[in-house]
Amino acid sequence: MDMEKEKEKGKKWKKFCLLVSGGVLICLIATYFMVGLYFRTHFFLNITINGRSVSGMTPEQARENITSEAQTYTLKIYTREGAEEYIHGEDFGLRLQYDETLEDIVSQQQIWEWGSSLFNHTEYELSMLTEYDETKLKQLIARLACIDPKNMQEPKDAYLAYDSQEGLRIVPEDPGSKVLIKEFKKQVINAVEHAITELSLEELHLYKEPSVKQDDATLVAQYDLWKPHLETKIVYHFDDAIETVDASVFYDWMTQEPDGSISFDQEQIKEYVRSMARKYNTAYAPKTLETSYGQTVTISTGPYGWLVNQPEEVDALTAALLNCESQDREPIYHQRAASHTKPDYGDTYVEINLSAQHLFFYKEGELLVESDFVSGNESRGWATPAGAFPLTYKERNATLKGEGYATPVSYWMPFNGNIGLHDSSWRSSFGKNIYKRNGSHGCINLPPDAAKIIYENIEKGMPILCYYLKGTEYIVSEPETPPETVTSPESETPPEVVVSPEEVILPEVPPEPIDTENQISPDNNNVLPDVTVPDNEVIPENEVAPENGLPETIDPTAVL
Repeated sequence: MDMEKEKEKGKKWKKFCLLVSGGVLICLIATYFMVGLYFRTHFFLNITINGRSVSGMTPEQARENITSEAQTYTLKIYTREGAEEYIHGEDFGLRLQYDETLEDIVSQQQIWEWGSSLFNHTEYELSMLTEYDETKLKQLIARLACIDPKNMQEPKDAYLAYDSQEGLRIVPEDPGSKVLIKEFKKQVINAVEHAITELSLEELHLYKEPSVKQDDATLVAQYDLWKPHLETKIVYHFDDAIETVDASVFYDWMTQEPDGSISFDQEQIKEYVRSMARKYNTAYAPKTLETSYGQTVTISTGPYGWLVNQPEEVDALTAALLNCESQDREPIYHQRAASHTKPDYGDTYVEINLSAQHLFFYKEGELLVESDFVSGNESRGWATPAGAFPLTYKERNATLKGEGYATPVSYWMPFNGNIGLHDSSWRSSFGKNIYKRNGSHGCINLPPDAAKIIYENIEKGMPILCYYLKGTEYIVSEPETPPETVTSPESETPPEVVVSPEEVILPEVPPEPIDTENQISPDNNNVLPDVTVPDNEVIPENEVAPENGLPETIDPTAVL
């Protein structure tokens, strides 16, 4: 009995719950439907038109809201520099209106779909009916500081730059502040007509852009091309002194050709090598010698010394720069000397005192030979010239020939054109005043023993230092005796004859060396087809000498 009562009670409770649930559902449906009826004349929730919320508004309310906003409308303009400028709607009589599109949006809403608007946002972009004073708006735009020419800076392209501190680098572009005025005005009018309240010149790309930016492919390729060249370093060594050619020196010499290759201004390279030669060339420059007599003389002439081969060095430097070859080097020389430190003739040289008719041969600072000699005949105008000269070459068993004769010598050592040191076995005495009337044609006549020692210890290029020193002349204390008589195979006093580089016999000049093995008799007119006369190697033809008053073009035969 109790069980049946309990079952009956449960049935009644279920019926009650069903009735309540049904009632609630009906109420909810009715409520949803009633709310939907509201949206027959109002916008759904979460709806914006041109960025403005119109949720729950009627089209008329939305229109009134926009109209009221127009009265307080302000366009805020942001510049690249962070400045802000404003244009106020009331200053140019702005009035905004939407057309019937607002009603169309509402009429197209399905009322049973309003619930979805709780979770979904809908945005409409509609054209507006705008009214304003166009002239006043243009005046307001023209007054903006951002388009005042005084405030605008042209953009600058990115470019390559070099300095010794930072090396080669790409300097970034400067965006400047040049506004594209025509486009800017269009954007302002568009913002006004659509009631847009903010405008960023940067975001709308209203600035003139640089043509070349730092990531420009051509600029980056140029950087990659130039960098290894600018890392090249060439160090010239002049004993203790150095000259460094790095990018701080040659950056301005560089040019990129239309085909993309790097070239170097040849005139600037020539000028650099020329200035280096002026600094370090010592050929033809005055030289100070502390003589063996304790007095100091200045030898102001003569080709001995360093002489840079400028054309070849220009080519070598250009090639190193083009090939990015860093290196330590010496310049290419026409002629070398003993030392870049003073004196350039070092401590191995022949010192010839033409006044005293006495010479000294020092080798590595030690006196090896000291001897009298006989130099050029002063009375006949063949006085041996002073100067600093390199030994041109040396030859064993040469023959000194002149017109109608040929005289052999055992040791031939020319140094000034064809003037040279040689043994003179036909003389019985040397020194004193012999040279004044019975001298040579310019050569230094030596006793055979002295000539032999010098020959065995001297090499091509070694310095011969000739000078006159007042106070060291031979003083005649008694009446001068007649000139001594000497004998030679060809004449009483064998004249010395020198052949020019073209092997033309010049009368009354110092003798030329010839090969004794190829000597021929006077019957063949002294023509020696098998003899090679060494070229004068002192100064290559057309080389420019240092700026010391000498002519720029030097003929090798001019020193004869």
